[in-house]
Amino acid sequence: MAVLHVGELLSLPVLRGARVLAGHRGLAREVAGVNVMEVPDIEAYVHPGEVLLTTLYPLRDDLAGVADLVRRLHTAALSALVVRLGRYVDHIPAAAVEAADELGFPIIVVNTHIAFNDVISASISKPVAVKARCSRYRRCRTASISRIVAVRTY
Repeated sequence: MAVLHVGELLSLPVLRGARVLAGHRGLAREVAGVNVMEVPDIEAYVHPGEVLLTTLYPLRDDLAGVADLVRRLHTAALSALVVRLGRYVDHIPAAAVEAADELGFPIIVVNTHIAFNDVISASISKPVAVKARCSRYRRCRTASISRIVAVRTY
């Protein structure tokens, strides 16, 4: 089965210009899905392996809470936090960066023009496309092996 890793998200055209702000050690984490943060108590609505997309709007008046969010997401086994800066929040607090580095929990910063729906679609379609290629390869390989076996049995 095809697996997408956090570091591979950066190769998606929709994430051109994105940068890893913290948690570089976690770039090999597997991505099982994508979710969007709309509430401060998001861990009740997420699943392990997800990448969480956010503008940090729910925490715009409590930026000190971003470090706690990073710790909670790590505890919930999420894969990364992708933050679109500029509209509601213009920076990630140093305490959050430090927490992410300590935990190896990636924080990726993206440009304000990126639509979350585009990130979700690209994140889902890449493993699906890889899986389809692998599936076609297996069918072709299986057919070739079957022909070889058939020839040798005569």
